[in-house]
Amino acid sequence: MATSFVAFRRFGFWCNDSVLETWLSYFLEVLDREKNLPDWLQQLHQDWEVQATVGFVGCIELLLDEVATDESRVATLLKLAAQTNHLLAAHGEFIPAETLNQRQYQPPDGIWTAAVATAIFLKVGQLFSRLLEGKLHTTASSPLDYLDPKNWREPLP
Repeated sequence: MATSFVAFRRFGFWCNDSVLETWLSYFLEVLDREKNLPDWLQQLHQDWEVQATVGFVGCIELLLDEVATDESRVATLLKLAAQTNHLLAAHGEFIPAETLNQRQYQPPDGIWTAAVATAIFLKVGQLFSRLLEGKLHTTASSPLDYLDPKNWREPLP
């Protein structure tokens, strides 16, 4: 199971690649609904579509330090992350494998064989948001307890 480190301003979190790709696919769907995206969000869409669909192994790179260059962009990303988690939460407790396998944005060889707890994907959005808010202070060498659902310390939406 490959993992990638999502980094921003010296901090970040590790995430299972397939879970991160799926969360990114929902984020892209949210972006697709937006009208008149500014250039930086159009570029972000292109970049993150590659990250979500190529099937990188242990090297998904969101380049948040290059994207979230001011508080306005951070606020926009936080709003979009909240919308992404809202879209995910609408599935209920589990997302069926068929639903995950029919996503518009996904790696060519990524196949889900069973329903997956929605909370796993929602946690990515929570960690992403906490990171952008400056509330997540884990580094690449921090203990990985945040990856274990039983250790999640904040309620899911």
